[in-house]
Amino acid sequence: MPYDLMLFPDTYEQTVGPTGTPVFKATGFVLGLDSRDRVITTSMESKLIATTYLKTLLTRKGSSITSPQEGTIMPDVIKYPAGSPNFESDAIAAVLDAEKQTKTKLSSLNSQLNTNLKKASVVEVDSDTGYISISLLTSDNSTASVMLPGNKI
Repeated sequence: MPYDLMLFPDTYEQTVGPTGTPVFKATGFVLGLDSRDRVITTSMESKLIATTYLKTLLTRKGSSITSPQEGTIMPDVIKYPAGSPNFESDAIAAVLDAEKQTKTKLSSLNSQLNTNLKKASVVEVDSDTGYISISLLTSDNSTASVMLPGNKI
């Protein structure tokens, strides 16, 4: 089953490791495959929107020395025990907080972008498995889905 948003390396750099063996290091990534396996975030603007959103969502609030207000509670939410009564409400709060922060960050670029994040929405949340599905919508009506796979048994 194809995912709407995937993170994977697209360029590699070859170096020699300490033992003399070749090491391949990822130097970039491509974001976004739609349900028909078409890359949907080929523009730098779309990559910037998606990566800014994901970085914000998955950064623990208060963990950045240079930006202590950056981040959300999502890193803590995904560690909640299975069936936690606060899982759904806290996951939604984190998604909306990341949306707000992303919009603020991108608007500070003084309209250098033609596109911006319009909306981030929670599509599905399962407190028993920890699964969270999020939909991103940009101002040019492009969409991408982000899935945080559950890790609970």
